[in-house]
Amino acid sequence: MRAGAGASGDGAPIAALYRLTELLFELKAGNRAIMELTADPATKMTPMSPEVTAGLELLFRRLREAGEITATDPAWCCAVYLAIVHEAAQLPTGSPMLGDAAGEVGARADLTYRTVLGALGGSRPHG
Repeated sequence: MRAGAGASGDGAPIAALYRLTELLFELKAGNRAIMELTADPATKMTPMSPEVTAGLELLFRRLREAGEITATDPAWCCAVYLAIVHEAAQLPTGSPMLGDAAGEVGARADLTYRTVLGALGGSRPHG
């Protein structure tokens, strides 16, 4: 079962986190060459605009307010999220870490979602 599948479309931050993660991996999978060309050579990550950073920080503030995570610093939450996204993107297809989720995008999104919530103090199972 997809981690965000049980969430209604009511704008809950937990559903938004899953959908954002899913979209990120769809973008990465469909545009690998562009993602590699725009990546910072030192970090191998594509830099974010200030607007994207602000939106991501807002999402993590809302997750905290909703009781989904316990981490209090939105900038730290963003850094953790982006690091986990990067690591999940680097896993080879068929890696046991990706589990049994349907398709490469779904497997990477599920792994990232569960790992981020756990790392940021999420206390209830999501998935």
